Amino acid sequence: MKYYNGLDSWEGTHTIRVTFQQGELKGYIEFTMAGNVFGLEAMDFDTNTWCCDGKLKTKGLSIEYDEDMEYYHIQFDGEQEVLEVNADELSQMVVAVHIVKFKENEE
Repeated sequence: MKYYNGLDSWEGTHTIRVTFQQGELKGYIEFTMAGNVFGLEAMDFDTNTWCCDGKLKTKGLSIEYDEDMEYYHIQFDGEQEVLEVNADELSQMVVAVHIVKFKENEE
């Protein structure tokens, strides 16, 4: 990101990247979060924020939520195994959270 001003900005839309790792396998998801939140506040989310809105961008993995079982199915690219993890286990696989883009709302 070339420019970010969390102190003087008003509402806008953040693009958040969450990187997951299991062993040597890595992948990430990106989702957007709108509102009057900045910096660490923008990265304070739970899995319900991004899981089911249909606007999830992924790289290196695929991820789906099974509402009946309340588990996430996560598969890293090139792997046969599909991991079934709950929300706590999924959060334990997070190795990075990063704001990659911010677009300020026009007044």
